[in-house]
Amino acid sequence: MSNSDYLNLDGKSLQTFLLVFEHMSVSKAAEELDVTQSTVSHTLDRLREALGDSLFVRFGRGIAPTERAIALHDPIRELLDGMRELRFDRPFDPTSETLRLKIAANDYQRELIFPEIMKDCYLKGIDMRLDFIPSGVPKPSTLQEAHCDLIITPHPPEGPHLLKSLLFEDKHMCFYDARIRKPPKTMGEFLKCRHAAVIFAGNENSWVTLPKAVAAEIRNLKISLSVPHFTALPSFILGTDLVATQLSMMHKTSLSSLDTSPPPFKTEKVPVYMAWHMRDQRNPMHAWMREKIQSVTAQYL
Repeated sequence: MSNSDYLNLDGKSLQTFLLVFEHMSVSKAAEELDVTQSTVSHTLDRLREALGDSLFVRFGRGIAPTERAIALHDPIRELLDGMRELRFDRPFDPTSETLRLKIAANDYQRELIFPEIMKDCYLKGIDMRLDFIPSGVPKPSTLQEAHCDLIITPHPPEGPHLLKSLLFEDKHMCFYDARIRKPPKTMGEFLKCRHAAVIFAGNENSWVTLPKAVAAEIRNLKISLSVPHFTALPSFILGTDLVATQLSMMHKTSLSSLDTSPPPFKTEKVPVYMAWHMRDQRNPMHAWMREKIQSVTAQYL
């Protein structure tokens, strides 16, 4: 390989390599980068020439990394993290640039926290772009492989270089339509109800926040409806006898049209955390956003 080949190893090209590697898809990498598939393919061609390896090969209907690509993944990730830190000691003015962050949050956390932040940015002339992805019950790889910048969740992933901060605590409530039914007052009544549940991708139930003893007892509840998002619940519950057991502060946002009652079992406080990767700890834009989130959620403490 000639020394000039290394001139093709710019940060954007290496980021493209990482996204193709992590998604094992040129089309998904292009979507995340907001470019065309041909642009990603052209970038990979330049990297193949610079690195002297095909990097990805056809495998069935998809692609697979070569041994060289597997060996390069971690060093390239560390290199990009180091390049990112070069910007951290500069003065930061949120009004002087476009701020863009990708945040993993379910609709409960998203609607509770971020509309207030966006309105404040608008009033202050801050050009903010937030991209949201569902968090479900997040895995460590969501942050470790930089699929997002922040996670807001009751289930912060644990792993090397992952940091977290408690934002607030919530509790469970039963949501229902009082025009149709009364709330369940006993555990026997609760077990006989028709329930609406939220099932995330990966078949994770939002009831994972319930106390383990309660979760074990209600494992065989009659689930008459399951939806992938909390915002879908009211449309199905209104006018029916369905009951949804979710966190109480949804009454401020997506479940505001429903009536509430404490559940007929002992509940525990559910902590909600903000989680991020250590590589972003000193990033001034990320630190600014973490402070904004903590400021908004302080009212819920």
